[in-house]
Amino acid sequence: MTKSVSKHLLTGIGLILLFSSCFQKSIDKHGGIRMTLEISGEDQQADAVEKTLSILENRLYVFSHRSLKTTYTSQNQVIAEIPLATDPDFFRNLATASGRLSVAESYVRPESIGLTLPITAKAKEMFPEMPVADRSVLVAFFNPDQSVSYLPIFGASLKGDTAFINNFLARDSIRALFPEDLELIWGKEQENGLHPLYAKKKSGLANRVSAAGVEKAVAEVSRYTGQHELSLNFRDKEGWRKLTAQNINRQILMIVSGTVMTAPTVQSEIPQGGALISGNFEEKEVRFLEAIIHFGPYPGKVFVKNIEVVTPPQ
Repeated sequence: MTKSVSKHLLTGIGLILLFSSCFQKSIDKHGGIRMTLEISGEDQQADAVEKTLSILENRLYVFSHRSLKTTYTSQNQVIAEIPLATDPDFFRNLATASGRLSVAESYVRPESIGLTLPITAKAKEMFPEMPVADRSVLVAFFNPDQSVSYLPIFGASLKGDTAFINNFLARDSIRALFPEDLELIWGKEQENGLHPLYAKKKSGLANRVSAAGVEKAVAEVSRYTGQHELSLNFRDKEGWRKLTAQNINRQILMIVSGTVMTAPTVQSEIPQGGALISGNFEEKEVRFLEAIIHFGPYPGKVFVKNIEVVTPPQ
């Protein structure tokens, strides 16, 4: 009896696999993206490399129409083929993003206004010829009166100016003006093409919540606004409850792979570990965030050695 059941079970599994393979897409027939990827773990530890590879495959599979093909050319190098894919920049970012989600308390303008004036004076002294009105340099630094009073935003910049601003802010004479618990971090590009620069506080409680990570991340469509958003559930529910209770009517920064994605205002204490990332996201962008956050951050690093778009045969 057991042998008969086992035989039928194996036959059924074989038919399922055969049936599903008929619907799998091939990059040679349908076109797509082929990437050569190299993985490095901390001190090249085998378990870090293996876990990074597993996370990488899970991320790519989400966007592969269930037809991801991976070929290992060495212990830490893999060729990934994603049928029907057409956007190499998207998949490069998907493969290399650290996927690290962190939260941070924010500084607001009333707390930092005393910093803005001396920084503005320094900037004008160092760069008197700068046509401030025609450039995207830090609005809040160079024109303090134009900043929003209760937002944790120090200014905004076009992407091409961020390196200049980073170099300016890294000068010892400027860093000396900052409190020890203040850090500046760039946000995602807004509809006007500017990247906001946020002021965040170093916080042991926020670090604790961040280190514990999330249980799950789910892309959703809001029933109220119809916008795409990402629902999160933090593992450290008690830490998240305390953090939100201490920051009512203030903004918590949601940071993914080193960039502030959104800065929601805390309306009340949140006891169950829930959080939401929202704000004019496209569906593809939310699914991207879901993929890199849900499967957890890489313990190692992923490098794209080569990427090519394969066109389908005519």
